[in-house]
Amino acid sequence: SSSLTSFSSTISSSVASSVSVSVVSALSCNATPLSGCSLGSSLLPLAKIASGGELSRVMLALKTIFAQTDPVQTLIFDEIDTGISGKTSRKVGMKLKEIGKSSQVICVTHSAQIASLADSHFLISKSDVSGSTETHVDILDYNGRIAELSRILGGIDITASQREAAMDMLKEKDVYLQN
Repeated sequence: SSSLTSFSSTISSSVASSVSVSVVSALSCNATPLSGCSLGSSLLPLAKIASGGELSRVMLALKTIFAQTDPVQTLIFDEIDTGISGKTSRKVGMKLKEIGKSSQVICVTHSAQIASLADSHFLISKSDVSGSTETHVDILDYNGRIAELSRILGGIDITASQREAAMDMLKEKDVYLQN
């Protein structure tokens, strides 16, 4: 007879709210992560109460913790910015930057706060060519980064203020590198 081990741990992160994860067995896939996303709320299955963005940030918190004990070479985050903006996006970007010190991080994002912290910035675009969709991936130089960050910040008509904000975000990145 196999013996099932059970434990519960609490994960706290500046990115995610406190999450209680109950693991039934290392060999079992029957674990149900529980979360109380608001102060005073009862624990409910995370999959039932969390948005896609919240689930992405919980994964970021878990991968941050696991990377410290079981490092992996590459971590991929697809649209981890869903449902967040501003200060929260910047904090997520800083956490990704921290993980990037020990692992390669690939992040698909629509957030200037996150993209501006990257060491390398790629622009992925699609175009219609003779009735087929072609995907293009281009690495951006400094001027390309300014243009893309400005577009993300502002949309269709790019202003001098948006370009200035994009440049400020890249300068701020250098401050994080020093810390």
